[in-house]
Amino acid sequence: MNNSESLNRYFKSIKDLNPLTREQERELAVKIKAGDRNAINSLVEHNLKIVVTIANKNIGRGIEVDDLIQQGNIGLYEAALRFDPDHGVKFASFARTRVLKMMNELIDSCGRLVRIPVNQEYQRYLDIKEGKDVDNLKPVYLDQPLGEDGSDSLLSRIDLSEESEDLSEEMRVLSKAIDSLEEKERKVITWFFGLEGNKKITQIEIGKKLGVTNVTVGNIKKRALSKLKRTYNLSL
Repeated sequence: MNNSESLNRYFKSIKDLNPLTREQERELAVKIKAGDRNAINSLVEHNLKIVVTIANKNIGRGIEVDDLIQQGNIGLYEAALRFDPDHGVKFASFARTRVLKMMNELIDSCGRLVRIPVNQEYQRYLDIKEGKDVDNLKPVYLDQPLGEDGSDSLLSRIDLSEESEDLSEEMRVLSKAIDSLEEKERKVITWFFGLEGNKKITQIEIGKKLGVTNVTVGNIKKRALSKLKRTYNLSL
């Protein structure tokens, strides 16, 4: 994806892809474990909208949206390889954690130290792609009309309404998983990964808040992550 037009074409290409049923996901998971690459592609393809949803929420963090989508798709593919339907969650809920992790890694390694507002990030993205001067940025909004008749917008190119059910399930599973941890484990995971509306903070800062050493925080985090992976198949 090299410009805004290619993004629009991409959105159109996945707009009509519908979520799979649990039984369809299970059938594909069995084939994937048997080494069927077509099954991997099918599971990923029907969940590409998840990546777009998460990428939209991370605009303005220093990485262009097309790069976020590409990175997220890698996470989606990895999630397809690891998906186990026997854990009782839909693939969409399982995959979101991996997709977000991949995007955060890209943002942490390449994102700007000083973030700019979301609307300016989009204007900068569009201007650069068109070869324009990016010094004088003008606001542009995700629902700003596109096309000659103004009847279209970037976000209208893809219908994300069906994501709400999967998102609710994901939040339920994540909340249940976090609540199952011991108090210190819960605090460490919540603070370190910026969950429940908290800002991400370092192990050193967490150690100061809890009154323990950085090494102790690391051990607590490792133990908590092991529990989440073993019990809920979550990979933060």
